[in-house]
Amino acid sequence: MRHRSRATTVLACTLGLIMAAAGTAHAVIDGEQPPSAPSWTAYLTSSTLFGLVETGSCSGALVAPSWVLTAAHCVAELKDGGYLTTKPKSLTVEVGRADGKRRGTRFGVKRIEIQGYRELATPGGLDQDVALLELDKASTAKPLPILPGARFAADGTDSTLYGYGYTRPLQQAEKAHEKSGTLRRTRPGTTAVDTDCSWATHGRICLLHRTTSRGGAGDSGGPWVVDVDGTPMQAAVFTGYLPQDLQQYGEALFDADTLPWLRQLTGIPTPVPGRIVRDPATSASWLIDADGFRRHIPDGGAFQCLVEQGAQVVNLARTGIDLMPMRSQVAECGAGKILLAGPGENGSEATFVGATLQAAGYVVETRTSLPDSLDAYRQVWWFDAHTGPTAAEIQQLQAFLLGGGGVYLTGERPCCEQLNDADQVIVGAVLTDPVHIGDLGDPGGPITVNAGVVGGAATTPHAITSWSPSAPGGMSGVDAENVFASAEGVTVAAVWDESDMTVGAGRLAVFMDINWVQDGLRADDADEIVANLARFLAA
Repeated sequence: MRHRSRATTVLACTLGLIMAAAGTAHAVIDGEQPPSAPSWTAYLTSSTLFGLVETGSCSGALVAPSWVLTAAHCVAELKDGGYLTTKPKSLTVEVGRADGKRRGTRFGVKRIEIQGYRELATPGGLDQDVALLELDKASTAKPLPILPGARFAADGTDSTLYGYGYTRPLQQAEKAHEKSGTLRRTRPGTTAVDTDCSWATHGRICLLHRTTSRGGAGDSGGPWVVDVDGTPMQAAVFTGYLPQDLQQYGEALFDADTLPWLRQLTGIPTPVPGRIVRDPATSASWLIDADGFRRHIPDGGAFQCLVEQGAQVVNLARTGIDLMPMRSQVAECGAGKILLAGPGENGSEATFVGATLQAAGYVVETRTSLPDSLDAYRQVWWFDAHTGPTAAEIQQLQAFLLGGGGVYLTGERPCCEQLNDADQVIVGAVLTDPVHIGDLGDPGGPITVNAGVVGGAATTPHAITSWSPSAPGGMSGVDAENVFASAEGVTVAAVWDESDMTVGAGRLAVFMDINWVQDGLRADDADEIVANLARFLAA
């Protein structure tokens, strides 16, 4: 829930007090000074009412021409269940500053925006510690892209913190009269994303230190970036650490409570997977991929092909398009391959399905795990009998479905509830109505195929009258029109089309048995069911 900040007459010196008292504003220690300052770095200072005495400093990043992102605790003080913000006019932002001799462009601040900033009793620390500062005029510098999702900031991902703080602990720095204002970053390969720490709750992530290179006093609000195709993208805003365990943490920007708020205020367009964004002035266009990145469409042929496959075209000003994160790989179009993935059980599943699909004219690729990108595929069939996809693969499959792709999943009987639980996570994220996978024992009785199932899955191109699994598991909460097959009222196979999806795109099939396509166990009509499912998932 968004909290409204109260108008106050707090003096600008509050900034310095907040930074010292919160125990959270401490700098890049044992870091390095980059050869030049990236265009998006921002050095934030506060001063007395008449601008005569500097009273505090923080770090930040330019994320849109008129907006700088920093930590809420740099510009607000928690008080009486809410927070008091400092006066915008007491703040100065310097964009692109390297140090005292190589200064950047100075801006005033005309507005401060904060949402939900608070202190957590358990496990502790600050939550929603992010603030947006609206500059008094637009900057011409290139902003730092914001990472659109968690997949590229998974646990252990190399990351880099940028900040203008001290190079030694706060008390030592003050004793030595050290000044802030020189840009530094953690050394390459010394810090990484840590999502398993005790503070990685409420949309926060931690900073794992492989060496002594870490954040320090004055780095609060600094951008915490990861590399995507050689381009830095901001994953989090640095908060600092809690004194009791020196665990450094920050607010993840791809968090569901944070990213929509950032986009709404800054004017960064919200990416819709499968949609084309086009600059009407130049006709340049980009396809939004399943992860929320844009990919350049290289020519008119690819553009027309994508449109014919159903991609919606949205015209946007180039200034907005340039704020959307971009991958280096170009968008491709064509019939699209089918990926057969997963560990399977004995390997014959993917062999049979692959041969069947190739005979029907499909291009098929087989792998035991998912590749980094699924953009080359129109369908993904996952074969598994035990553990299910990894957490990262689950996120990929969710994104692929929400981007308009087709996915086939295997579930199982009570032997394999870990697999069913993984399916449950995927299904729960993409369907509008709740469906439960597994935990129904062993459904008994004859298997009945529903000829009226959505999308002609049981009738096109083949009329399917039977399905022959071996001890399938069950699902509950499936609407009648989505049931492909049932055993005495218990759904054992189901399909869903785009009308069932939360974003109106994507198709899904869940069959609660892997044996029906295995050597020695499959029925004579298994190839016809495979053909129907491939047509359904590609529609």
